[in-house]
Amino acid sequence: MQANKRDWGVDYNDVSLVDGYTTPAVGALTGNNTTIYAAVFTDLERDGPVVIDSPVGVYGVIDDFWQRPMVEVGPFGPDKGKGGKFLLLPPGYDGPVPDGYLATKSKTNQTMFIGRAFVNDGDIKTAVDTLARIKAYPLSKAGNPPETRIVHAGDRPLNSIPPKGFDYWKLVADALDKEPVEDRDRFFHAMLKPLGIEKGKTFKPDARQKKILTETMKVGVSSQDKLKENADGSVDIHFGPKVPKDDVNWVRTIPGRGWFAYFRWYGPTEKFFDKSWTLPDIDRKG
Repeated sequence: MQANKRDWGVDYNDVSLVDGYTTPAVGALTGNNTTIYAAVFTDLERDGPVVIDSPVGVYGVIDDFWQRPMVEVGPFGPDKGKGGKFLLLPPGYDGPVPDGYLATKSKTNQTMFIGRAFVNDGDIKTAVDTLARIKAYPLSKAGNPPETRIVHAGDRPLNSIPPKGFDYWKLVADALDKEPVEDRDRFFHAMLKPLGIEKGKTFKPDARQKKILTETMKVGVSSQDKLKENADGSVDIHFGPKVPKDDVNWVRTIPGRGWFAYFRWYGPTEKFFDKSWTLPDIDRKG
């Protein structure tokens, strides 16, 4: 949402439309270059229930701001691929739901609709025109809907990759403050409170807290780094307070402080799922 607003000037209830195949200029975590994309962000706390009118030919999903699917859009959704008016209801909403809408309740104040249109026989224009017919407006204005602003982004640069360092925590603080606290979230909110991140309070960490939050972002090792591989293609990761020989594949630990290992795999192969390959235990050296 911040990237759309900062780089493309897109606000809530606008449609950001990449009117062509996605290029490297658009930095997105999961974008591909085989479909045409459009996005709509809503603020249900500000506007109350919001209507997203999706035309025939749009495939996609409406997520809450934890990226939990609220409803599918297209052949696998309640519109059955025939298009429809999706009504997004804010958390705790108990008001009337008028007829003629496909209603779904959000657990967060903000939502995100990602719509796609497939290109048939190289006809990009038709796909773009389909997505340009998406409409979004508050239910309170359904009697005379305002014109939806369509932002044709084309190949204009956009960087939606999460920021690093201290800026990441400012983003977290802003996001948590805007959204309701679910029961499942209370534990994490309690962990963040000593770091200066607390719902309903301005994020102003002291020097010690800011130092902790800044250094926290400097302890992962990634396959995107220049890792040193063994002859068989495997990789050894070193955990410890002292730099290993050649300063490679090292995650720093601090004496007297606890730590835990966290591994994430992208695109694992069948051996991962059938468990013919498993992550070995961490061995203690000398």
